[in-house]
Amino acid sequence: MRPQNRNSNVTMTLGPPSKLPGVLGMRQLECGPGGAAEAVLPDAYVILSLQYGEAVTSDEGAGPRLLRSHLTGLHVRRVDVRAPETARALLVKLRPAAAARLLGVETAEIAGLSLSLEDVVGRAAADRLEDRLAHAGGAQERFAIVEAFLAPRLADAPGRDGLGHAAFDLMVAHDGAVRIDAVAEELDVSARWLEQRFAAAVGLTPKAVARVLRLQAALKGRATGLHWSAVAADAGFADQAHLTREFRAMVGASPMDFYRRVARLDDHALNRETSRSDFFNTFFL
Repeated sequence: MRPQNRNSNVTMTLGPPSKLPGVLGMRQLECGPGGAAEAVLPDAYVILSLQYGEAVTSDEGAGPRLLRSHLTGLHVRRVDVRAPETARALLVKLRPAAAARLLGVETAEIAGLSLSLEDVVGRAAADRLEDRLAHAGGAQERFAIVEAFLAPRLADAPGRDGLGHAAFDLMVAHDGAVRIDAVAEELDVSARWLEQRFAAAVGLTPKAVARVLRLQAALKGRATGLHWSAVAADAGFADQAHLTREFRAMVGASPMDFYRRVARLDDHALNRETSRSDFFNTFFL
C-alpha cells in the first residue's frame, strides 16, 4: 500500500498481510520535521515496536518513559506517544498467544506495561535487528526482515495456557459481546476456573477484555461513517449513553469530542487511512 502523509511530518506504510500465526498487521512510521504525537487507545492485542531511529517517549504508567524497541501489553487506558523528527519505527500487532511465544512467558507479565525487546531476545539480537532495519532499502525489505526475525520465534511451543487463549479468541470472535458463562460452556469448563486461566494468560479479566473489544468495535464502526447511535448498538452497548460513559472512562473524552478534536477523520488523511487498518485504535494528534 502506498505511503500516506500528514503535513509532510509523518510517512506511514502499511505492510502486506502476514502468513505468520498470530500476526495481525504491520506498519512502518517515519517522522519528519517537528516529529509526531500519537494517541493509542485501549488495545486487546500486543504491539511489538521496533525502533530503528531515535527513541520515542510514552506517558504510560507513572510518567513519561523513553523507549527503544519494545513490546506493549494489553491496556485499558489511552496512552500518548511522542516521537522526535528522527524517529523511525516498524510496528507489529500480535495476538496474545503469539506474543507469549515470543516472550517465553504469558502476556499477563506485560499487561499495561512495555518491556524492552533486549530483555526478551538479548541485547545483541535486538541491536542486530535494529541495525538491519536502519540500513534496509525500504519498507518492503523491512517487512521481510521482521517476518524472518519472527518466523522461528512464533513457530516455537504454543502459548503456555491454551485454554485461556482459546477463551480470548472466542471473545474476539464476538467483539466482546459474549458472557464468560457462555464461553465457559463452549469450552466445557467452569466459569470461575476459566476466569482465572484467562487472567493468568492475557493479564486482564474477561470483563476488562470485553470492555476493550466493545470499544474497538465502536472505533471500527465509526470508521465506516455510522452515526454514534448505530455504532453503540452494533458494538454491543446498551445505548449511546453507555458508549459515551465507557469511552470517556477509557479515553478521557467523550467519543464526539475525541473525534472532533483529535481523530478528525474528515480532514485528517493519515488518521482516516489508519482507521481502516489493523491499527485502527491509533490516532495522530
